[in-house]
Amino acid sequence: MCVLHVAAGLNTGGLPDFWRDMYWATSIAYGERFPLSGPPIDQFMELGPWWFYLLAAPVWLTHRIAFASAFLQLLASAKYFLAWRLGTRAVDARFGTIYAVCTAVAGWSTASFWFPSHPAVVETTLLLLAWATWRCWTRLSLGNAVVYGLAAAACFHAHPTTATYIVASGIALLCRHCSWRADAGCPTSDWGISAPSAAGRSATAGIAAGARSPCSACPRRSCC
Repeated sequence: MCVLHVAAGLNTGGLPDFWRDMYWATSIAYGERFPLSGPPIDQFMELGPWWFYLLAAPVWLTHRIAFASAFLQLLASAKYFLAWRLGTRAVDARFGTIYAVCTAVAGWSTASFWFPSHPAVVETTLLLLAWATWRCWTRLSLGNAVVYGLAAAACFHAHPTTATYIVASGIALLCRHCSWRADAGCPTSDWGISAPSAAGRSATAGIAAGARSPCSACPRRSCC
């Protein structure tokens, strides 16, 4: 499938949106213009310029628009690896393989072939968001939170309609890990923070006395 995506990129005729992207990418690559806004969405809003700068990299390296198109398709085909990785982590390798194969079923998965622009990476960014959400779900840390934030930003800039998934995943993580404030006061926090709060001191005192478990005085006792 990756080969098919790259072949489609090398042989695409493009659409108006594609040539708009290439215009800005080549302008950036040759140092002529540096836009501060990105692709417009139905004349209603404008995305950030990251997409133009991302496509400028292969143009600057190869001086060929065809390779920039192939790079776009390579990003779109990354969804198969992400689907396999996510399915493997969630269940097992067999399920991951089936999940990756299912992402190739004709439908939205073929959109990148005939619409080579930022919507072509919507599936890739959504799977990246799901992978980052899974990491934060299993272990909340600063590094995982940063990855989640970058994945959420990539989703929204691929297309604003992904905002529903971003909000849903954010709410799920908040319910899973309560809140930053509760984590900071909980000595058994996933963040590993032992703040000198009243709850933390009382839990420590309880442990020393052998009277109760760490979670009995923890603001997160319903989540531990």
